Amino acid sequence: MTKSPKKEDFYEISAAILFFYLLPIASLSYGIIPRDSNHLVLVIMSLIMVAYAISKPISARSLGFRADNFFDSLRLAGIFTAILMFFLFGAAKIGIVEPKYSTESPWFYLFYIFISVPLQEFVFRSLIFFEMDKYFKKGITKVALSALIFSFAHFSYQDPIVLLITLIVGLVWGYVYLSRPNFWTVTISHALLGVATVFLGFV
Repeated sequence: MTKSPKKEDFYEISAAILFFYLLPIASLSYGIIPRDSNHLVLVIMSLIMVAYAISKPISARSLGFRADNFFDSLRLAGIFTAILMFFLFGAAKIGIVEPKYSTESPWFYLFYIFISVPLQEFVFRSLIFFEMDKYFKKGITKVALSALIFSFAHFSYQDPIVLLITLIVGLVWGYVYLSRPNFWTVTISHALLGVATVFLGFV
């Protein structure tokens, strides 16, 4: 049952979203912060949000760090991951989406899988869903808002295809997390699909 949030709590999460989600991305997008520091800025932003969560009395379980629903969640995430993989490689095969970005180095993939993706999932799924539970009863609202914020995090690319792809996968991961909240399964799915999109040159 959703508790009635305090007004101060609402101001706090609104300020957190503005200053740690939206402003850094807008600053990168419009050149206030150099765009080549994109990954560094996102990591710093994410670590601040991790510190924010640690400072609160939040249990690991409420952030999706749990094992009891792992396989159930993995099955659902796996279905969506396989479907999206099929469409990604199909789009590349028949040329619906043309690669625009160069293939990254092996070091980038290691950074992406073991640092970037876990931080993104913590920030854009675990933490934000925990916070939204205080204010929204409808799951569709949580999924839509988290997906929009996740997509906006890629706004600095200034690429409609990137925004569309990240919005779609954000909706998928949001639905999986809402249905069977597990940090590990959405992280695995994100890593697989993310590596595929980077390898194909879509992102």
